[in-house]
Amino acid sequence: MHEIPVPFGINNSGHLIAAQSIQVGGTYTCPYCGEALLCDLSSMQNKMLIHPETNNCNSLSDSYKKAKKLIKDVILENKKAETTIQIHQNYYQCLKEIQRDIKYCTFEGVQTDYYYHDSVCDVIGQFSYKGQSIYLGIEIVSEQEQDWRPYSISNGSALRSWIKLKASDVLKDPYNWRPLNSKLSPRLCQSCSNTSKKGSKIIAVADKYSIPRELYTTARKSPDKPFIADIETCYRCSEVIPVFWWLGTPFCEDEPPFPRPYTIELRFSKQYGGKYWANTCPNCKSIQGDNHLHVFETAQFKDLLSPKVKSRESNAISMLMERTKLFY
Repeated sequence: MHEIPVPFGINNSGHLIAAQSIQVGGTYTCPYCGEALLCDLSSMQNKMLIHPETNNCNSLSDSYKKAKKLIKDVILENKKAETTIQIHQNYYQCLKEIQRDIKYCTFEGVQTDYYYHDSVCDVIGQFSYKGQSIYLGIEIVSEQEQDWRPYSISNGSALRSWIKLKASDVLKDPYNWRPLNSKLSPRLCQSCSNTSKKGSKIIAVADKYSIPRELYTTARKSPDKPFIADIETCYRCSEVIPVFWWLGTPFCEDEPPFPRPYTIELRFSKQYGGKYWANTCPNCKSIQGDNHLHVFETAQFKDLLSPKVKSRESNAISMLMERTKLFY
C-alpha cells in the first residue's frame, strides 16, 4: 500500500499537532477524514505522520494537491510582479458581486500547510498594510471533501481574512478566485454608501430633537427596530425634522409600539375625518400628513407600502381628494 506523509494530525485530546511535535506512544488521526495515521519516529529530527492511501480524504486527492500548488505558484508570481489576481466578493449590504484586482507585488510571502490558532491553512499569503503584516488564509476544497472538516478556517478562525476555494475552480483558472465562502474586508457600493451617508444625516436630525437612537433604525432592509426613520421638511415652519414609519402605517388607528418617538401622536385630521397616529413636527407641533409621508409618489416611505396597502390606498386617495375640496 502506498503511504503519504501529512503535516498535521489530531491527538487523543482533539488538538491539532504538527508532525514534528508528535510523541512516542501517541495516536493521531487525519484532520480531514478521521483516518488513523501512522507515526514514523525513526528520525527525531524528521518526525513524520503517514496517511494510508485512500480515496476518501480530501488532502490526498489529485485535484486538491494540484490546486494547492497552483495557488502557491500564483502568489509567488504576484510577489515577483509577474501577474495580478482577480478575487470575487459581495458588497456586504446589497450582496451584489464585485471583482477586485490584487495588484502586482501585493503578496510578500507564501506558505503551505500553515497552522494558525487551531486552524489549518492549505495556503497562507502574507502582505503588508499600513506597516502591519496581514495574512490571507486559503482553504482548498475538493469535490469529495466531508462537511465536518474540524480545523477549517471557516470554523471561527482567528485569521482576519480568509477564503475557501473549490479545487476544480482553481484548476480551471488559478488567477481568478471565486470563494465558496470568505471573510474579507467589507465593501459598500456607491448606492449603499449614499444610503449610509443619508442615514448619518437622519441620525443627526433626530439627535437635534432628542429622539433616542435605540428607538429607531435608518435601515430599510431587515430592520431590527419597530420604527424606521427618515427626514422631512415641515410644511408649516420649514424645519427639517425626523419622521417615522412603523407597521400599521399609513393612517394607523391602533396604538404604535412603546416606547416610541415622542413626535408620534394620536391626532385628529379633517382630511382623514377622524383620529390616527401621526408624525408631528417637534418644532411647531403640526401634523405631517400620512398622504405626504406614505402614499403620494414623492412620499419618503412609499417603498415600504405593501401591495395590499398600495391597492387600498390608491382607491382611498381619490376619496380623500374629494374630501379635501370641501375645505378649500
